[in-house]
Amino acid sequence: MDQLLAELLPWALGFYVLDGFVQLGRGHLLAAGSGALRPLRTGPQWLGPSPLTEAVAVFDLPFLRHGPQLWALDRKLRGEPAVIEAQDLQAVDLATAGPLERTHKTVAAGETFLFSAPTPSIAAALLAALSPGAPAPGRSARAGLRAARALRVRLRPYRIVLRVLASLLAALLLVAAPLAVWTPLSAHPLAGPIVRDSGLLLLAIAVAGGAYLRAGGEGWWRSIGGGLGLLLPWAALHPLTHLSRSLYRRFDAPTALAALLPPRDFHAWAARELVRARLSRDRTPPELAPAWDEREKLLARLLAATGASAEQVLAPPSADADAAAYCPLCRTTYRDGFEACADCGVPLSALRGVETRVLRTSQEP
Repeated sequence: MDQLLAELLPWALGFYVLDGFVQLGRGHLLAAGSGALRPLRTGPQWLGPSPLTEAVAVFDLPFLRHGPQLWALDRKLRGEPAVIEAQDLQAVDLATAGPLERTHKTVAAGETFLFSAPTPSIAAALLAALSPGAPAPGRSARAGLRAARALRVRLRPYRIVLRVLASLLAALLLVAAPLAVWTPLSAHPLAGPIVRDSGLLLLAIAVAGGAYLRAGGEGWWRSIGGGLGLLLPWAALHPLTHLSRSLYRRFDAPTALAALLPPRDFHAWAARELVRARLSRDRTPPELAPAWDEREKLLARLLAATGASAEQVLAPPSADADAAAYCPLCRTTYRDGFEACADCGVPLSALRGVETRVLRTSQEP
């Protein structure tokens, strides 16, 4: 048993480290953390070694829609644009493009690629929303936020149980097992009890994980399959990064983030998206203006439901005496003489004056 544990432990630890890496595509957001969740954006991310870490995926702005016309981000576009412009979008007529199909995380209309979602479950939910005859969203912002918060509260006891069990398993596999294999303690017969107790904890985590998914509204087969997936030690060491990933797929991204993030973090995210919607409205085709207006209204309603307002979150940041302007997207402050943000490329907003105004750059069309 000692020899078996010594051979398998490095593989288990290696897979555990690799299992914490995620690659987020355009529009993919991950609300993740071992305490308060924070939004992670496009690119490679490591969720860390903590067994307490949770990760919830959402897809923000997967597409814009006006009648039968759908506008998706061009798949050739690298990265996520700070402000969406007409050349960043690909127009697709759903009536003539062909049948809607999903392949794993990718959704296409005929041979036309539409988008790649963070998870297959999220892709399936978006496909259902696009399908002919799908009911129009009827849930108000407040009702949607109440439902998302209710789901969060309902799952809290299961999260606590899973975190306790995963912490105990981490103590065995990340502390006790290495001590028993690679230190003088290896002279003592500790491998047998470690393997036995780890097996019992894996079984308990699998059962608790299935119950967590079932309480989150998943079907029996998906709940059972999700629980069985936690029998892999590296998955069981941080179960909430796997189980929670798609649970909020029935909510739009702003509503899910309003329920998941601390109010201050959500307000900062919503402020950026409000500015992004306003700037993108001016740089995309006029027929998309209603879609941007609806997004702005949704963000404003969610801000009101979380105790803030658009005016409050868009107020200029506090700055030192040398600062004259700031970027409305990233909130970086600039001295006098700068007109556009070096990172976002958008016009700066003035810090001084009776009214905050957008400074126009000479490069602006």
